[in-house]
Amino acid sequence: MRIETDMPLSSLIEKLLRGEAAEFHDEDFRTYVDSKMGNNHELLQQALNEIEDAIDNWKCSYFISVYDERVNAYRTGTTQWTSQDLDDLFVEEECLRKEDKIALTVDYLYDEIEKIGFVNEHHCDAMDMARLNNDIDFLKSQWEDLGTVANIRDLFL
Repeated sequence: MRIETDMPLSSLIEKLLRGEAAEFHDEDFRTYVDSKMGNNHELLQQALNEIEDAIDNWKCSYFISVYDERVNAYRTGTTQWTSQDLDDLFVEEECLRKEDKIALTVDYLYDEIEKIGFVNEHHCDAMDMARLNNDIDFLKSQWEDLGTVANIRDLFL
């Protein structure tokens, strides 16, 4: 991805978080930041705040869907959930979807990872481990820890 110095920081952050900047390297980002802010610490702090806000908004745009898992547990009798609890959970998750939040399901995450490829070899390992253990929480935490979010933060430290 070629970065133009007139590109707004918010647009760049959005592209990074969506995985659209696979060829974008640390040095490219430093050059971009230097061209935008130079040694102005106030502008750098403002940029860092903008990045943190973008990351928080990005994280808030997803939720972990547990409805199917709870339904399966209900059918096998391995839960104390009632049918009313399941109905309430279904309504709750539907409300989140109507708010344009994306349900993180195993299939969704695997499909998205396959679309953009692995950020590095650690993502491949995390995905294999998550599939082996059918543990979407592990995959989500690894994806956040190893993904571009951590790389963006590291550039400012």
